[in-house]
Amino acid sequence: MSYYRINLYIPLFDGLCTHLNNRYGPTQKKALSLMGLIPAFISDGVEILQPAIHLYSVLLPSEHEISSEFTIWKHKWWQQPKQAAQIPTATASLQ
Repeated sequence: MSYYRINLYIPLFDGLCTHLNNRYGPTQKKALSLMGLIPAFISDGVEILQPAIHLYSVLLPSEHEISSEFTIWKHKWWQQPKQAAQIPTATASLQ
């Protein structure tokens, strides 16, 4: 029994742990802050988006523009709360 534990179970478990750490690492946690843009879960302030803003800063305009665009986005969905509640994913909000 210990033969199988040493030669099969431990390497399999180690590989699984490594895979999960790579898939859900610090970069993915930063990108997850973008959920604050989804209308059903929209955040109160742009501060919750800061990890993703820093992660993608090369691709984005200035932080002032991002703050302004977020304010416009937030007001759009706060004026339509019933529709916002029906949009649980980012792709659904683009339709």
